[in-house]
Amino acid sequence: MDDRSQCQLNVVWEGPLCQASSLATINREQGWNLARSGVVQLVMIPPVDEHPTAVSPKLDTLAAYNVRHTEPTLIQAPVVWVRHQWPPQRERPRGATWIIMQPWEMSMLPTEFVDIFNQADEVWTPSTFCRQVFVRSGVDPDKVQVIPNGIDPAVFTPAGEVPPLPTTKRFKFLYVGGTTYRKGFDVLLEAYVRAFTAADDVCLVVKDCGTRTYYRGQTAEDLIAKVRATPNTPEILYADADLSDEQMAQLYRACDVLVAPYRGEGFCMPALEAMACGLPVVVTVGGGTDDFVDETVGWLIPAEERALGQNVDGREFPGTVSLLEPDVGVLVETLRYCYEHPQQCRDKGIAASLRARTEWTWHRS
Repeated sequence: MDDRSQCQLNVVWEGPLCQASSLATINREQGWNLARSGVVQLVMIPPVDEHPTAVSPKLDTLAAYNVRHTEPTLIQAPVVWVRHQWPPQRERPRGATWIIMQPWEMSMLPTEFVDIFNQADEVWTPSTFCRQVFVRSGVDPDKVQVIPNGIDPAVFTPAGEVPPLPTTKRFKFLYVGGTTYRKGFDVLLEAYVRAFTAADDVCLVVKDCGTRTYYRGQTAEDLIAKVRATPNTPEILYADADLSDEQMAQLYRACDVLVAPYRGEGFCMPALEAMACGLPVVVTVGGGTDDFVDETVGWLIPAEERALGQNVDGREFPGTVSLLEPDVGVLVETLRYCYEHPQQCRDKGIAASLRARTEWTWHRS
């Protein structure tokens, strides 16, 4: 072993790698950058039963760091053990500095998570919003650090292939993510059909996610089909196939504005990726996008807090938990404004790309 390897920090990174999900994307990117840094000895621990659905050339490189292909001694006495997985585990890794990496979308954490997080040495979370939620819920503020997500500027760029979409419409709004209640897809759908008719030169492109995996049973395929079948409905394109990062970048470039009127988001990766590709974004105020979206790069939809109680989905919370309720009327007006002002959309898209590609890369994370 040379002197350099003796000085390297031993890092174990535990969490999904091969899934088509934001969680796995973050693990791949963080692992990729750690592996290339030369300052760590890295071991990646994906779930034993992980079913590969992601397409990424970085997986070939990361395979060499998989626990199944590394020296057993590297995992016996790690210096730092990072867990970025769902749900968070309570068991402390032996002999390691234990870091939990976790986003959150609602106004408070479940009581059981507060207890787990307070046992960790540090808690990493991707946005100021998440940090405020953790501290408000009772997590030791000295433990909570904001480690933002990022984009790969070599992939998410305004320059590159723009595939034709199966539409003749001039202006294209884009939605990326699970078509779920929390992500506010129903709000977008209502606003879109109120703002436009079939006669308008506009299309809503919906890229659904997790329909057969982590969002199974929660997505809106049936609602979309019903709306599309309604007379005089503005055009909607729908797809739910898993795409590579390169294919996602092409999809972003093929559209004009990304819309994410979420009720709860810890960060919103599609918003940052779209910005990097030159799209302005329409997002809810008060969530994870507040750190990187303002009126110079998009449009902000005001929202009110809606209380859900202290027991949600079978989990107890230390106080009343809430989600945001975006103003659908303002969203209707914003969609019309974007459609009627394409040059302003392009101008904001240029500013958005510059911000994302210079200030929000994985290298700076």
